Amino acid sequence: MTKRKTKGKPNKIDLAIGVNIARLRRLRGYSQERLGKEVGVTFQQIQKYESGRNRVSVSRLCLIAEVLEFRLAAFVPDRFASIASKSGHQTSLEKASSFKTSQPFFKRHARG
Repeated sequence: MTKRKTKGKPNKIDLAIGVNIARLRRLRGYSQERLGKEVGVTFQQIQKYESGRNRVSVSRLCLIAEVLEFRLAAFVPDRFASIASKSGHQTSLEKASSFKTSQPFFKRHARG
């Protein structure tokens, strides 16, 4: 079981996810401000996600993955992503970067 975040120090998993958000965001040429606007948060919130100071909810991480056009597994630390690979899911950055849907999930399932 993973210990809760200690005061003043980000959890290692939250930090790894944040580092991956920053790396993949830069790879796609997005600024923190642009990504924030696309997913409905401020650039300051993106900074907090990337530094590990704030945890990213799964729903928000799914939005970030969709906007940047990466599989969700690309954001998860390798030791957890390997669980997905055992079930046949793609986990490498190269495979993740080639993922693109014809119609984004959130647009297909939007209400209204």
